[in-house]
Amino acid sequence: MVKIEQFLVGQMANFTYIIVDEKNKVSIIVDPSWNLEVIFDFLKKNNLSNTFIINTHSHFDHVYGNDQVVKMTGAKIIQHKASPLQKDIEVNDGEVIRFGESDIKIIHTPGHSGDSICLVVDNKIILTGDTLFVGN
Repeated sequence: MVKIEQFLVGQMANFTYIIVDEKNKVSIIVDPSWNLEVIFDFLKKNNLSNTFIINTHSHFDHVYGNDQVVKMTGAKIIQHKASPLQKDIEVNDGEVIRFGESDIKIIHTPGHSGDSICLVVDNKIILTGDTLFVGN
């Protein structure tokens, strides 16, 4: 089982998420954009290494921090195959990413952008990127 941490970042009410495998002390950063010092502080405080970045879509406010996270952590970038941006790993609808003892299922949800994906973690939690917006 994983733990998911949510961080409100930037001036556009964006969220960056960290999916944490506490047993193995590894993480995945989802949609890194602004305020990366908060993300890096969390990783350091919790003694976590970061192996992947998953971008829910290619809009700038969800990928702005990719380069810095790669530089600081060596993470590989995972994006839907339709993404026009640089990626290390392409995913398709229905694929499952095994992360520690957890599964992250990719659901392709084009609409907001052609490469939008949702992440279903352990069939219990869904991260929607901008497919659905969090209300106030």
